Amino acid sequence: MVDEQIINKMPNFSVVIPCYCSGQWISQLVGEILDEFEKIKQSFEILLINDCSPDDNLTNDAIKKLCQISQVRGIELMTNVGQHKAICCGLDNAKGNTILIMDDDFQNNPKDISNMINNLEVSGNDVIIGTCKRKQAFYRSMGSIFVRKILRRGLNIPAGMSPTSFVLMNSKLKDTILSIKGANPILSPLIFKSTNLIGWETVSSENRKYGNSGYSYSKLVNATMDNYVAATKRPLRVYASFGVLVVFCSISFISYSIYLATIGGNPPPGYTSIVASIFFFGGFNILGIGIMGEYIGRLLSESITDPIYVIREEY
Repeated sequence: MVDEQIINKMPNFSVVIPCYCSGQWISQLVGEILDEFEKIKQSFEILLINDCSPDDNLTNDAIKKLCQISQVRGIELMTNVGQHKAICCGLDNAKGNTILIMDDDFQNNPKDISNMINNLEVSGNDVIIGTCKRKQAFYRSMGSIFVRKILRRGLNIPAGMSPTSFVLMNSKLKDTILSIKGANPILSPLIFKSTNLIGWETVSSENRKYGNSGYSYSKLVNATMDNYVAATKRPLRVYASFGVLVVFCSISFISYSIYLATIGGNPPPGYTSIVASIFFFGGFNILGIGIMGEYIGRLLSESITDPIYVIREEY
């Protein structure tokens, strides 16, 4: 029988926030979250994961100070591992029955927390994902549209939904996600691989109050490709299919050249054989690379066992 004191120490909700160079405003965000949960009247904890912020310990000191609040816990990572691995660290250490994941830059509004919770309780889904349309610069807006179209096919995201990092999930889904081992965990593909009971909640579209995005344009492109590759092997299969198409075209060209040489006329000497050989062997090379890529991708996903994060200190 589980000790009643242990049960009482387990909060209903865990709020996981990966932090990166947010020391100047993280206390304000935590204050707004505390106010929101005071209205909800539910037990909770807030986990602040400092992803080795390069700001002369400003973020780390702010987290330490916040940990004087009984509901706040802090974790400092030894190296910068990125947003998704920091989230996995938070999931690993979360004690709550329900886990809420938020950004540290105020683009997720704490006032939407109650709506997310009500949606999860009423719908019976395993997870609720916040969706919104944000005002962005033109090039980022065009990039976002392109990204959504790519990810929609890879993750089977419903039309009209634009997923954010504002996510509320139950502990069963959390345990399922953490059981999927991999060197580069990406939250969205892990969610869509783990459950079909996915709900959506329209949340506020907030502008960043402080600082600048840690994602440059090149990082956004890399993150998009990571999401897509983690969700599907379709790029490799398309590559292999293209190789099959090239081989088919080369065989057709060879057949046509033989026809011209024997019946229809006399093609330039040497030209046909050179072009045909380039097409034929080039197609086979592309096909071979695609097939090898399938096996290499699977081998890598099974063989990498390095830890995705290392904790320096907990507060």
